[in-house]
Amino acid sequence: MKLAIIYMFFSIIICNSVYCSDLIISSEEQYQFAEKYFDSHDYSKAIIEYERFIYFFPKDSMVENAMYKIGLSYFNNEDFKKGIESLNKVIEKYNLSDLAVKSYFTVSESYIKIEDFDSAISTLLNLIDISSNVQIKDESYYRIGLIYIQNRMEKEAVLAFSKIFNKDAYNIKNITQEFLAIQGKNPKIAGMLSIIPGLGYLYLNRYQDALVSFLFNTGLILSAYKAFQDDNIALGSVISLVGSGFYFGNIYGSVSSAHKYNKNKIKIFLDKLKLSLNEKNSI
Repeated sequence: MKLAIIYMFFSIIICNSVYCSDLIISSEEQYQFAEKYFDSHDYSKAIIEYERFIYFFPKDSMVENAMYKIGLSYFNNEDFKKGIESLNKVIEKYNLSDLAVKSYFTVSESYIKIEDFDSAISTLLNLIDISSNVQIKDESYYRIGLIYIQNRMEKEAVLAFSKIFNKDAYNIKNITQEFLAIQGKNPKIAGMLSIIPGLGYLYLNRYQDALVSFLFNTGLILSAYKAFQDDNIALGSVISLVGSGFYFGNIYGSVSSAHKYNKNKIKIFLDKLKLSLNEKNSI
């Protein structure tokens, strides 16, 4: 808001000193000017123009839209904290209007982006508490279920989905079955198998990495053994030190890869569900 006011101040000075002292712009023209920047994905300029619209036309019927678009612009610019702050103003002022409800959902999405999952869920639970609209409650529980899925919290996800009134609309039965059928990789098993170099990667179906890890670590172990056998203690110690780094790296890499494998499987599943949700809401 401060940036918009400074910008307007200098614009007024320039206009008064040159030729445009009689320049008049309508609320509709100003709003469309902001929309032009938003539609062209120039969200920083869109924010300035929406704020200018609110400043000059505070009683216009499109103020709520402008406030919502400011929050959405911050979200699209990945400035999630400012987006949350802006959208909360829409919620505080307009309670349960359509855009206020959308603000709740976008605030929750913003918290997910910064990995504050507790706040994302809390935002949706607050909406459930104050709304009597079954569709709003259903979508909120659905989104809560997706958050739990993202964090591989199976029981919590199933419980959230069970609270949806119109389960058929969200295809809950199939979603639950597909989610529970996702075959992840156990990081602990991957780490234990990596005691034998490469076996952890083999468990993760990373065959090339498994072969490289096995050959490289085995080569270092044999080289160190040969150096000690030849009474070359210094060389054997150096090779052992280097080899231990690669050996433990093989274990850490397998555990880390198992987590990434599971995260990717969940992401693919969630992307499909979110695409379905977006298509449903666009109808």
